[in-house]
Amino acid sequence: MPSGTGPQAFGVFLALTAAGMFADEKSDVFLIACVTSVLAVALLVTGARPRWKAREGTAGGRTTPFG
Repeated sequence: MPSGTGPQAFGVFLALTAAGMFADEKSDVFLIACVTSVLAVALLVTGARPRWKAREGTAGGRTTPFG
């Protein structure tokens, strides 16, 4: 598997978990859902960064994720 797959997969799992918690804003878990979603984004970016760095060497210096 490519480098960064583990953090990306865990980030997606946390994002789905946070999405389930956002269903009711008046509940006691809204703050926890916000923290979980921020952690999910951080893990997704952390997992994607090694792939962007690998593409930097093969794509002629372009570092954009979708370029």
